[in-house]
Amino acid sequence: KKGKNLIASYHGLLHVCGRALRPDIAVRLVYAMNKEGLEVNEMALNCYRSGKRTRQRLLGLHDGTEEMAGIKLALIKQFESVLLVECTRYDRNDKRRAGEKRVRIII
Repeated sequence: KKGKNLIASYHGLLHVCGRALRPDIAVRLVYAMNKEGLEVNEMALNCYRSGKRTRQRLLGLHDGTEEMAGIKLALIKQFESVLLVECTRYDRNDKRRAGEKRVRIII
């Protein structure tokens, strides 16, 4: 039961990060979830995106664009890309990823 409450609290924090438009803190939370041994999946990403949609709705931004400095917007997009990578696990049989290109890294 402790694990479910912990996951729910992390998801709530990710929602708040989305509302505050702070993907950098959301990435830190995802790393903390991994460190705690909790499974990070697309639900965590959806919590962040839900908070971001709430922000856009409250601010009246229907097209999803916000006016910010170019550097800040670029950093936000970079952290959101990292968040996307950390929250999605690759599955070869997932039909949503059928068109993606794969790279094999040999060490």
